[in-house]
Amino acid sequence: MPQDLRLLERSPADIKIAILIDEQIDPKLASEYFHKRPDHFPFVWLSEVVMPKHELSCLDRFREIIEAQGPNQGGISVGVFEKRLAEYESLRTLVRMSYTSHLADLDSHRKFEMCSYEFRQRKDAFVLAFGNDPAVTAYVDDVDEKCVDLCYVNHRLYLSNQPAVGEGRSEFYQQEKNLNQWFYDQWRGDMREVFSKHLALK
Repeated sequence: MPQDLRLLERSPADIKIAILIDEQIDPKLASEYFHKRPDHFPFVWLSEVVMPKHELSCLDRFREIIEAQGPNQGGISVGVFEKRLAEYESLRTLVRMSYTSHLADLDSHRKFEMCSYEFRQRKDAFVLAFGNDPAVTAYVDDVDEKCVDLCYVNHRLYLSNQPAVGEGRSEFYQQEKNLNQWFYDQWRGDMREVFSKHLALK
């Protein structure tokens, strides 16, 4: 029992249900479970799960438990919320770096390149944390693309051995300005509109 209980407690599942051997078969087992876990997980008896005559009542019991513990009006559990919030804050950090870092400086440019590269490497995991929402996928792809553009523009303006000149340089300046404004707008609230529905607690 202690090992099974620990496994259930450590499970990443949002909804946890214990299946107990019937009291008639092993009364000590049920007593031990309730003693070790006074605020016990919701449970069903093993006979309810394995005996065909109890199928409908067992399904009703599972449905009742799931509805009681599951998301309410699109909300999420605390565990999911904490995971998504960490991902969201990591993206906000990258967005903020995009318009606050002095990318004309070589060290700052390299640091930003590394951060954007690390984000690119874990984009799939990021999107998965938000339920593979197509809107989130499109948004992070857009952020990634604009990070690449910003690095390139700053390199051509300030760090290249053959920096852009003349009309081309003016175009790069305008592109830099537009990118900085876009990232600033994301930080100020645009990105919140994309992610707010995924960060609502139940």
